[in-house]
Amino acid sequence: MRQEIDVLRRTMERNAASDVKGRQRLLALGETVRRGRGEVEELEMELERVEIRDDNVREREAELAALEEDAARVGRERSAIEEAEKKRVEGMRAELAGLTHRLERIVGKKEKVEKTIPDLEQQLREVEQMLETPPKTTTLSRKAPPFEPRSKSMLLG
Repeated sequence: MRQEIDVLRRTMERNAASDVKGRQRLLALGETVRRGRGEVEELEMELERVEIRDDNVREREAELAALEEDAARVGRERSAIEEAEKKRVEGMRAELAGLTHRLERIVGKKEKVEKTIPDLEQQLREVEQMLETPPKTTTLSRKAPPFEPRSKSMLLG
């Protein structure tokens, strides 16, 4: 029996070194598992942060789409207003051209009338002078019968 005990003791001593190595490996694997679990937790927290950012990005994209739609609507409204303003300006230009032409015609008529005023004033003076001077009696006027206006019945008939 002693022999068996010695054999078992030697076997145990030989196995003790490998047991120490096994325990060291087991402790190292436990440490690796512990670190792995810590990294998994960190990755899960990072995943949550990324998902939150992703939700924020989606919200911002929706806001951006709404802003782009508003910008397009405002652009269309602005174009419509500019087109209406352009038509109004074109109408005003056409009206201005018509009024300018009319003004030129009126100015031309005014100048023509102003040119005839001195002649008309001269004629007026001559007529006034004729009215102020007594008429000379001529032999023809003595023999002519007095002026009698025609009756309306003679003019119409």
